[in-house]
Amino acid sequence: MKEVLLKKASYIRQAEMEELQKAMDFAEKAHAGQYRISGEPYIIHPFAVTEILLDYKADITTLIAALLHDVVEDTHHTSEEIEKLFGTKVANIVDGLTKVDKKDIAGQDEYKAVNLKKLLLATQVDVRVAIIKVVDRLHNMRTLQVKTAQKQVPYASETLKIFSPLCKKLKLFDIQHELEDLSFLYLKPSKYDRVIFTLKQYEQLLESLSQNIFQTLKTSLEPNINLTVNYEMEPMYSAYSNLKDSENLEAISKFILTTSNSLNCYKILGLIHQIYQPISHQFENNMAIDNDSLNKYLKTVITINHHQVAIFIETAENRLRRKKGVFYFLTNNATEQNAQHMMNTFIQTNHLLTQDVLEFYDLITSELLQDTITVFTPKLDPIHIPQGSTIIDFAFALDSTLAKCMFKAKINGMEKPLSTNVSNLDVVELLVADKENTDLDNWLNFANSSKAQLEINRELRDY
Repeated sequence: MKEVLLKKASYIRQAEMEELQKAMDFAEKAHAGQYRISGEPYIIHPFAVTEILLDYKADITTLIAALLHDVVEDTHHTSEEIEKLFGTKVANIVDGLTKVDKKDIAGQDEYKAVNLKKLLLATQVDVRVAIIKVVDRLHNMRTLQVKTAQKQVPYASETLKIFSPLCKKLKLFDIQHELEDLSFLYLKPSKYDRVIFTLKQYEQLLESLSQNIFQTLKTSLEPNINLTVNYEMEPMYSAYSNLKDSENLEAISKFILTTSNSLNCYKILGLIHQIYQPISHQFENNMAIDNDSLNKYLKTVITINHHQVAIFIETAENRLRRKKGVFYFLTNNATEQNAQHMMNTFIQTNHLLTQDVLEFYDLITSELLQDTITVFTPKLDPIHIPQGSTIIDFAFALDSTLAKCMFKAKINGMEKPLSTNVSNLDVVELLVADKENTDLDNWLNFANSSKAQLEINRELRDY
Protein backbone atom coordinates (compact mmCIF):
# COMPACT_ATOMS: atom_id res chain seq x y z
CA MET A 1 0.00 0.00 0.00
CA LYS A 2 2.95 2.33 0.57
CA GLU A 3 3.70 2.21 -3.15
CA VAL A 4 0.11 3.27 -3.93
CA LEU A 5 0.40 6.25 -1.57
CA LEU A 6 3.72 7.35 -3.03
CA LYS A 7 2.33 7.12 -6.55
CA LYS A 8 -0.70 9.23 -5.63
CA ALA A 9 1.63 11.75 -3.96
CA SER A 10 3.35 12.57 -7.26
CA TYR A 11 2.04 16.16 -7.06
CA ILE A 12 4.19 17.08 -4.03
CA ARG A 13 7.84 18.20 -4.16
CA GLN A 14 10.74 15.77 -3.79
CA ALA A 15 11.69 17.08 -0.34
CA GLU A 16 8.07 16.64 0.77
CA MET A 17 8.03 13.15 -0.70
CA GLU A 18 10.98 12.23 1.51
CA GLU A 19 9.14 13.58 4.56
CA LEU A 20 6.06 11.56 3.58
CA GLN A 21 8.16 8.41 3.27
CA LYS A 22 9.70 9.12 6.68
CA ALA A 23 6.24 9.52 8.25
CA MET A 24 4.98 6.31 6.62
CA ASP A 25 7.94 4.35 7.99
CA PHE A 26 7.50 5.90 11.45
CA ALA A 27 3.75 5.13 11.55
CA GLU A 28 4.32 1.57 10.36
CA LYS A 29 6.88 0.88 13.09
CA ALA A 30 4.78 2.63 15.77
CA HIS A 31 1.70 0.49 15.02
CA ALA A 32 3.65 -2.75 14.51
CA GLY A 33 1.86 -5.64 16.21
CA GLN A 34 -1.47 -3.77 16.46
CA TYR A 35 -4.56 -5.07 14.64
CA ARG A 36 -8.04 -3.82 13.85
CA ILE A 37 -11.18 -5.74 14.86
CA SER A 38 -11.22 -7.19 11.33
CA GLY A 39 -7.84 -8.81 11.97
CA GLU A 40 -6.03 -6.51 9.53
CA PRO A 41 -2.79 -4.78 10.59
CA TYR A 42 -3.74 -1.45 12.21
CA ILE A 43 -1.48 0.53 9.86
CA ILE A 44 -4.04 -0.05 7.09
CA HIS A 45 -6.28 2.55 8.76
CA PRO A 46 -3.91 5.58 8.79
CA PHE A 47 -2.72 4.57 5.31
CA ALA A 48 -6.34 4.49 4.08
CA VAL A 49 -7.09 7.90 5.65
CA THR A 50 -4.00 9.31 3.93
CA GLU A 51 -5.04 7.80 0.60
CA ILE A 52 -8.39 9.61 0.74
CA LEU A 53 -6.58 12.86 1.49
CA LEU A 54 -4.19 12.25 -1.42
CA ASP A 55 -7.20 12.04 -3.73
CA TYR A 56 -7.99 15.61 -2.63
CA LYS A 57 -4.36 16.69 -3.26
CA ALA A 58 -3.91 17.57 0.41
CA ASP A 59 -0.80 19.44 1.54
CA ILE A 60 2.18 17.65 3.11
CA THR A 61 1.36 18.78 6.68
CA THR A 62 -2.12 17.23 6.42
CA LEU A 63 -0.73 14.01 4.95
CA ILE A 64 1.91 13.53 7.66
CA ALA A 65 -0.55 14.35 10.46
CA ALA A 66 -3.01 11.83 8.97
CA LEU A 67 -0.37 9.10 8.97
CA LEU A 68 0.42 9.85 12.62
CA HIS A 69 -3.05 10.73 13.88
CA ASP A 70 -3.37 7.68 16.18
CA VAL A 71 0.28 7.33 17.18
CA VAL A 72 0.18 9.31 20.45
CA GLU A 73 -3.19 7.84 21.47
CA ASP A 74 -2.41 4.20 20.69
CA THR A 75 1.37 3.78 21.09
CA HIS A 76 4.15 4.74 23.50
CA HIS A 77 5.29 7.67 21.32
CA THR A 78 4.71 11.22 22.63
CA SER A 79 3.70 14.59 21.20
CA GLU A 80 7.19 15.89 22.00
CA GLU A 81 8.68 13.14 19.85
CA ILE A 82 6.31 13.97 16.99
CA GLU A 83 7.26 17.64 17.25
CA LYS A 84 10.98 16.88 17.22
CA LEU A 85 10.71 14.65 14.14
CA PHE A 86 7.96 16.36 12.10
CA GLY A 87 7.54 19.91 13.42
CA THR A 88 5.21 21.90 15.64
CA LYS A 89 2.25 22.11 13.22
CA VAL A 90 2.08 18.34 12.77
CA ALA A 91 2.42 17.78 16.52
CA ASN A 92 -0.38 20.28 17.28
CA ILE A 93 -2.72 18.64 14.76
CA VAL A 94 -2.00 15.16 16.14
CA ASP A 95 -2.58 16.46 19.68
CA GLY A 96 -5.94 17.92 18.62
CA LEU A 97 -6.91 14.48 17.25
CA THR A 98 -5.72 12.58 20.33
CA LYS A 99 -8.47 11.65 22.79
CA VAL A 100 -7.99 12.37 26.48
CA ASP A 101 -7.28 9.51 28.87
CA LYS A 102 -10.57 7.75 29.53
CA LYS A 103 -9.56 7.00 33.14
CA ASP A 104 -9.76 10.72 33.92
CA ILE A 105 -13.42 11.05 32.85
CA ALA A 106 -16.42 9.92 34.90
CA GLY A 107 -18.91 8.77 32.25
CA GLN A 108 -19.23 7.97 28.54
CA ASP A 109 -21.28 11.08 27.71
CA GLU A 110 -18.78 13.38 29.39
CA TYR A 111 -15.88 11.57 27.70
CA LYS A 112 -17.48 12.13 24.30
CA ALA A 113 -18.16 15.80 25.10
CA VAL A 114 -14.62 16.47 26.35
CA ASN A 115 -13.09 15.01 23.21
CA LEU A 116 -15.41 16.90 20.87
CA LYS A 117 -14.59 20.16 22.64
CA LYS A 118 -10.87 19.45 22.41
CA LEU A 119 -11.20 18.61 18.71
CA LEU A 120 -13.17 21.75 17.86
CA LEU A 121 -10.95 24.13 19.83
CA ALA A 122 -7.95 22.66 18.02
CA THR A 123 -9.84 23.09 14.73
CA GLN A 124 -10.28 26.76 15.50
CA VAL A 125 -6.47 27.03 15.43
CA ASP A 126 -5.87 24.71 12.46
CA VAL A 127 -8.74 23.50 10.28
CA ARG A 128 -6.72 20.43 9.27
CA VAL A 129 -7.68 18.85 12.60
CA ALA A 130 -11.33 18.65 11.52
CA ILE A 131 -10.40 17.60 7.99
CA ILE A 132 -8.44 14.58 9.18
CA LYS A 133 -11.14 13.71 11.71
CA VAL A 134 -13.94 13.56 9.14
CA VAL A 135 -11.79 11.51 6.77
CA ASP A 136 -10.90 9.21 9.68
CA ARG A 137 -14.65 8.86 10.33
CA LEU A 138 -15.27 8.12 6.66
CA HIS A 139 -12.84 5.18 6.63
CA ASN A 140 -14.28 3.87 9.90
CA MET A 141 -17.80 4.08 8.45
CA ARG A 142 -16.66 2.21 5.33
CA THR A 143 -15.47 -0.63 7.60
CA LEU A 144 -18.23 -0.43 10.23
CA GLN A 145 -19.60 -3.86 9.31
CA VAL A 146 -16.92 -5.51 11.47
CA LYS A 147 -18.45 -4.03 14.63
CA THR A 148 -21.44 -5.45 16.50
CA ALA A 149 -24.93 -4.08 15.79
CA GLN A 150 -24.99 -2.59 19.30
CA LYS A 151 -22.01 -0.41 18.34
CA GLN A 152 -22.98 0.27 14.73
CA VAL A 153 -26.17 2.20 15.50
CA PRO A 154 -24.77 4.76 18.00
CA TYR A 155 -21.68 5.20 15.81
CA ALA A 156 -23.82 5.91 12.73
CA SER A 157 -26.06 8.21 14.76
CA GLU A 158 -23.06 10.21 15.99
CA THR A 159 -21.84 10.44 12.40
CA LEU A 160 -25.12 12.07 11.35
CA LYS A 161 -25.23 14.35 14.37
CA ILE A 162 -21.66 15.64 14.29
CA PHE A 163 -19.48 14.58 11.39
CA SER A 164 -21.89 15.00 8.48
CA PRO A 165 -22.68 18.63 9.53
CA LEU A 166 -18.97 19.19 10.11
CA CYS A 167 -18.30 18.13 6.51
CA LYS A 168 -20.95 20.59 5.38
CA LYS A 169 -19.20 23.40 7.26
CA LEU A 170 -15.92 22.42 5.57
CA LYS A 171 -17.63 22.23 2.16
CA LEU A 172 -16.57 18.58 1.81
CA PHE A 173 -19.85 17.63 0.20
CA ASP A 174 -18.74 14.33 -1.36
CA ILE A 175 -17.60 13.06 2.05
CA GLN A 176 -20.81 14.34 3.65
CA HIS A 177 -22.81 12.50 1.01
CA GLU A 178 -21.03 9.19 1.65
CA LEU A 179 -21.22 9.53 5.43
CA GLU A 180 -24.99 10.08 5.29
CA ASP A 181 -25.54 7.20 2.88
CA LEU A 182 -23.51 4.82 5.05
CA SER A 183 -25.26 6.02 8.20
CA PHE A 184 -28.64 5.38 6.61
CA LEU A 185 -27.60 1.78 5.90
CA TYR A 186 -27.04 1.13 9.62
CA LEU A 187 -29.84 3.28 11.03
CA LYS A 188 -32.62 2.32 8.60
CA PRO A 189 -31.52 -1.09 7.21
CA SER A 190 -35.10 -2.22 6.50
CA LYS A 191 -35.73 0.88 4.35
CA TYR A 192 -32.31 1.14 2.70
CA ASP A 193 -33.02 -0.87 -0.48
CA ARG A 194 -36.47 0.67 -0.90
CA VAL A 195 -35.11 4.21 -0.67
CA ILE A 196 -32.34 3.38 -3.14
CA PHE A 197 -34.97 2.11 -5.58
CA THR A 198 -37.08 5.27 -5.11
CA LEU A 199 -34.10 7.56 -5.68
CA LYS A 200 -33.10 5.60 -8.79
CA GLN A 201 -36.56 6.33 -10.19
CA TYR A 202 -36.04 10.02 -9.46
CA GLU A 203 -32.62 9.88 -11.16
CA GLN A 204 -34.26 8.83 -14.41
CA LEU A 205 -36.59 11.82 -14.21
CA LEU A 206 -33.73 14.17 -13.31
CA GLU A 207 -31.66 12.93 -16.25
CA SER A 208 -34.58 13.58 -18.60
CA LEU A 209 -35.17 17.08 -17.20
CA SER A 210 -31.44 17.80 -17.38
CA GLN A 211 -31.41 17.03 -21.10
CA ASN A 212 -34.58 19.08 -21.57
CA ILE A 213 -33.04 22.14 -19.88
CA PHE A 214 -29.79 21.82 -21.82
CA GLN A 215 -31.41 21.43 -25.24
CA THR A 216 -33.92 24.21 -24.63
CA LEU A 217 -31.30 26.70 -23.45
CA LYS A 218 -28.74 25.86 -26.15
CA THR A 219 -31.33 26.57 -28.81
CA SER A 220 -31.75 30.13 -27.54
CA LEU A 221 -28.29 30.98 -26.16
CA GLU A 222 -25.71 32.97 -28.05
CA PRO A 223 -23.42 30.50 -29.89
CA ASN A 224 -20.30 31.61 -27.97
CA ILE A 225 -21.80 30.85 -24.53
CA ASN A 226 -20.73 27.42 -23.35
CA LEU A 227 -23.03 25.50 -21.02
CA THR A 228 -23.10 22.21 -19.13
CA VAL A 229 -26.10 20.96 -17.17
CA ASN A 230 -25.79 18.43 -14.35
CA TYR A 231 -27.93 17.43 -11.43
CA GLU A 232 -26.97 16.62 -7.85
CA MET A 233 -29.09 14.70 -5.36
CA GLU A 234 -29.22 15.17 -1.62
CA PRO A 235 -27.50 12.51 0.52
CA MET A 236 -29.74 9.51 1.12
CA TYR A 237 -30.67 10.34 4.72
CA SER A 238 -31.52 13.96 3.86
CA ALA A 239 -33.48 12.88 0.78
CA TYR A 240 -35.42 10.33 2.80
CA SER A 241 -36.28 12.96 5.44
CA ASN A 242 -37.22 15.62 2.88
CA LEU A 243 -39.45 13.30 0.84
CA LYS A 244 -41.63 12.81 3.90
CA ASP A 245 -42.39 16.54 3.89
CA SER A 246 -42.46 17.35 0.17
CA GLU A 247 -42.62 15.58 -3.16
CA ASN A 248 -41.06 18.51 -5.03
CA LEU A 249 -37.84 17.65 -6.82
CA GLU A 250 -36.38 20.75 -5.18
CA ALA A 251 -36.49 18.91 -1.85
CA ILE A 252 -34.06 16.18 -2.94
CA SER A 253 -32.04 17.60 -5.82
CA LYS A 254 -30.75 20.60 -7.71
CA PHE A 255 -29.62 21.32 -11.25
CA ILE A 256 -26.17 22.84 -11.68
CA LEU A 257 -25.67 24.97 -14.79
CA THR A 258 -22.01 25.80 -15.45
CA THR A 259 -20.60 28.35 -17.86
CA SER A 260 -17.34 30.25 -18.37
CA ASN A 261 -17.89 33.60 -16.62
CA SER A 262 -20.22 35.65 -14.44
CA LEU A 263 -21.73 37.63 -17.32
CA ASN A 264 -22.83 34.41 -18.99
CA CYS A 265 -24.39 33.30 -15.70
CA TYR A 266 -26.65 36.36 -15.71
CA LYS A 267 -27.53 35.85 -19.38
CA ILE A 268 -28.49 32.24 -18.70
CA LEU A 269 -30.58 33.32 -15.70
CA GLY A 270 -32.46 35.86 -17.83
CA LEU A 271 -33.17 33.24 -20.46
CA ILE A 272 -34.39 30.73 -17.87
CA HIS A 273 -36.86 33.27 -16.50
CA GLN A 274 -38.11 33.95 -20.03
CA ILE A 275 -38.63 30.27 -20.90
CA TYR A 276 -39.76 28.78 -17.58
CA GLN A 277 -42.12 29.95 -14.84
CA PRO A 278 -40.04 31.21 -11.86
CA ILE A 279 -41.36 30.72 -8.32
CA SER A 280 -41.78 34.04 -6.49
CA HIS A 281 -39.28 35.12 -3.81
CA GLN A 282 -36.90 32.22 -4.51
CA PHE A 283 -34.12 34.07 -6.36
CA GLU A 284 -30.74 34.32 -4.62
CA ASN A 285 -27.72 36.23 -5.89
CA ASN A 286 -24.68 34.74 -4.18
CA MET A 287 -22.34 36.18 -6.78
CA ALA A 288 -22.85 39.85 -6.03
CA ILE A 289 -22.50 39.55 -2.24
CA ASP A 290 -19.52 38.62 -0.11
CA ASN A 291 -21.19 35.54 1.28
CA ASP A 292 -19.06 32.49 0.58
CA SER A 293 -15.76 32.60 -1.31
CA LEU A 294 -16.02 28.87 -2.02
CA ASN A 295 -19.49 28.94 -3.53
CA LYS A 296 -20.68 31.89 -5.60
CA TYR A 297 -23.79 31.20 -7.64
CA LEU A 298 -27.18 32.41 -8.83
CA LYS A 299 -30.15 30.41 -7.62
CA THR A 300 -33.70 30.34 -8.86
CA VAL A 301 -36.62 27.94 -8.53
CA ILE A 302 -38.75 27.23 -11.58
CA THR A 303 -41.58 24.99 -12.72
CA ILE A 304 -40.77 22.61 -15.58
CA ASN A 305 -43.14 19.91 -16.79
CA HIS A 306 -45.19 20.38 -13.61
CA HIS A 307 -42.12 19.81 -11.42
CA GLN A 308 -40.70 22.46 -9.08
CA VAL A 309 -36.89 22.41 -9.40
CA ALA A 310 -33.96 24.43 -8.06
CA ILE A 311 -31.49 25.84 -10.59
CA PHE A 312 -27.97 26.87 -9.55
CA ILE A 313 -25.87 28.78 -12.10
CA GLU A 314 -22.11 29.00 -11.55
CA THR A 315 -18.82 29.57 -13.35
CA ALA A 316 -16.34 26.80 -14.11
CA GLU A 317 -13.97 28.40 -11.59
CA ASN A 318 -16.62 28.24 -8.89
CA ARG A 319 -17.32 24.60 -9.70
CA LEU A 320 -13.63 23.85 -9.15
CA ARG A 321 -13.62 25.68 -5.79
CA ARG A 322 -16.85 24.03 -4.68
CA LYS A 323 -15.52 20.56 -5.47
CA LYS A 324 -12.31 21.23 -3.53
CA GLY A 325 -14.07 22.75 -0.51
CA VAL A 326 -11.68 23.54 2.31
CA PHE A 327 -8.83 22.01 0.29
CA TYR A 328 -8.98 25.09 -1.93
CA PHE A 329 -7.66 27.08 1.05
CA LEU A 330 -5.05 24.46 1.87
CA THR A 331 -3.59 24.53 -1.63
CA ASN A 332 -3.50 28.32 -1.50
CA ASN A 333 -1.60 28.44 1.82
CA ALA A 334 -4.47 30.13 3.62
CA THR A 335 -5.19 27.53 6.28
CA GLU A 336 -5.00 29.40 9.57
CA GLN A 337 -6.63 32.66 8.53
CA ASN A 338 -9.56 30.79 7.00
CA ALA A 339 -10.12 28.26 9.80
CA GLN A 340 -12.32 30.60 11.80
CA HIS A 341 -14.13 31.67 8.64
CA MET A 342 -14.91 28.08 7.66
CA MET A 343 -16.27 27.27 11.11
CA ASN A 344 -17.75 30.74 11.65
CA THR A 345 -17.23 31.87 15.26
CA PHE A 346 -19.60 29.45 16.94
CA ILE A 347 -16.86 27.25 18.46
CA GLN A 348 -15.22 30.04 20.44
CA THR A 349 -18.46 31.72 21.51
CA ASN A 350 -19.92 28.45 22.79
CA HIS A 351 -16.66 27.78 24.61
CA LEU A 352 -16.90 31.18 26.30
CA LEU A 353 -20.61 30.74 26.99
CA THR A 354 -20.20 27.65 29.18
CA GLN A 355 -17.44 25.70 30.89
CA ASP A 356 -19.75 22.70 31.32
CA VAL A 357 -18.60 20.21 28.65
CA LEU A 358 -22.00 18.50 28.39
CA GLU A 359 -23.74 21.85 27.90
CA PHE A 360 -21.07 22.81 25.35
CA TYR A 361 -21.71 19.53 23.53
CA ASP A 362 -25.46 20.22 23.33
CA LEU A 363 -24.96 23.81 22.18
CA ILE A 364 -22.34 22.98 19.58
CA THR A 365 -24.19 20.04 18.06
CA SER A 366 -27.32 22.17 17.83
CA GLU A 367 -25.49 24.94 15.94
CA LEU A 368 -23.62 22.44 13.77
CA LEU A 369 -26.94 21.19 12.44
CA GLN A 370 -28.08 24.70 11.56
CA ASP A 371 -27.38 26.17 8.16
CA THR A 372 -25.92 29.67 7.95
CA ILE A 373 -28.07 32.39 6.42
CA THR A 374 -27.09 35.82 5.10
CA VAL A 375 -28.95 38.87 6.38
CA PHE A 376 -28.18 42.41 5.19
CA THR A 377 -27.86 45.80 6.82
CA PRO A 378 -29.60 48.73 5.05
CA LYS A 379 -26.22 49.42 3.37
CA LEU A 380 -26.32 45.80 2.10
CA ASP A 381 -23.39 44.67 4.23
CA PRO A 382 -23.87 40.90 4.68
CA ILE A 383 -24.07 39.39 8.18
CA HIS A 384 -23.82 35.60 8.48
CA ILE A 385 -25.85 34.03 11.30
CA PRO A 386 -27.35 30.60 12.09
CA GLN A 387 -30.69 29.69 10.56
CA GLY A 388 -33.41 30.30 13.14
CA SER A 389 -31.83 33.54 14.36
CA THR A 390 -33.95 36.46 15.51
CA ILE A 391 -33.46 40.20 15.11
CA ILE A 392 -31.66 40.07 18.46
CA ASP A 393 -29.15 37.53 17.11
CA PHE A 394 -28.61 39.67 14.01
CA ALA A 395 -28.00 42.78 16.09
CA PHE A 396 -25.31 41.17 18.25
CA ALA A 397 -23.63 39.64 15.20
CA LEU A 398 -23.53 43.11 13.64
CA ASP A 399 -22.35 45.20 16.61
CA SER A 400 -22.76 44.33 20.30
CA THR A 401 -22.65 47.96 21.46
CA LEU A 402 -25.30 48.97 18.95
CA ALA A 403 -27.41 45.93 19.80
CA LYS A 404 -27.64 46.84 23.48
CA CYS A 405 -29.12 50.25 22.53
CA MET A 406 -31.70 48.77 20.12
CA PHE A 407 -35.37 49.40 20.88
CA LYS A 408 -37.03 48.74 17.50
CA ALA A 409 -36.19 47.11 14.17
CA LYS A 410 -37.50 46.76 10.63
CA ILE A 411 -37.33 43.74 8.34
CA ASN A 412 -37.53 44.64 4.65
CA GLY A 413 -38.91 48.06 5.60
CA MET A 414 -41.63 46.80 7.97
CA GLU A 415 -41.39 47.26 11.74
CA LYS A 416 -41.24 43.92 13.58
CA PRO A 417 -40.89 42.77 17.21
CA LEU A 418 -37.28 42.12 18.22
CA SER A 419 -38.15 38.46 18.81
CA THR A 420 -38.98 37.97 15.10
CA ASN A 421 -37.02 35.33 13.21
CA VAL A 422 -35.08 36.62 10.21
CA SER A 423 -34.83 34.79 6.88
CA ASN A 424 -32.09 34.38 4.32
CA LEU A 425 -31.47 37.59 2.32
CA ASP A 426 -33.67 39.78 4.57
CA VAL A 427 -32.65 43.43 5.04
CA VAL A 428 -32.75 44.40 8.72
CA GLU A 429 -32.61 47.96 10.04
CA LEU A 430 -31.95 48.58 13.73
CA LEU A 431 -33.47 51.61 15.45
CA VAL A 432 -31.32 52.63 18.43
CA ALA A 433 -31.48 55.06 21.33
CA ASP A 434 -28.77 57.01 23.17
CA LYS A 435 -28.88 54.65 26.14
CA GLU A 436 -28.88 50.90 26.61
CA ASN A 437 -32.14 48.96 26.57
CA THR A 438 -33.18 47.76 30.04
CA ASP A 439 -34.98 44.67 28.70
CA LEU A 440 -31.88 42.56 28.11
CA ASP A 441 -32.88 39.81 30.54
CA ASN A 442 -36.06 39.24 28.49
CA TRP A 443 -34.00 39.14 25.29
CA LEU A 444 -32.33 35.94 26.49
CA ASN A 445 -35.63 34.17 25.77
CA PHE A 446 -35.27 35.08 22.08
CA ALA A 447 -31.51 34.89 21.59
CA ASN A 448 -30.82 31.68 19.68
CA SER A 449 -27.18 32.21 18.73
CA SER A 450 -24.33 31.57 21.16
CA LYS A 451 -22.83 35.01 20.41
CA ALA A 452 -25.99 36.87 21.41
CA GLN A 453 -26.42 34.75 24.54
CA LEU A 454 -22.80 35.32 25.53
CA GLU A 455 -22.97 39.11 25.11
CA ILE A 456 -26.29 39.43 26.95
CA ASN A 457 -25.07 37.27 29.84
CA ARG A 458 -21.92 39.39 30.09
CA GLU A 459 -23.95 42.59 30.23
CA LEU A 460 -26.33 41.19 32.86
CA ARG A 461 -23.39 40.13 35.05
CA ASP A 462 -22.01 43.68 34.88
CA TYR A 463 -25.23 45.31 36.12
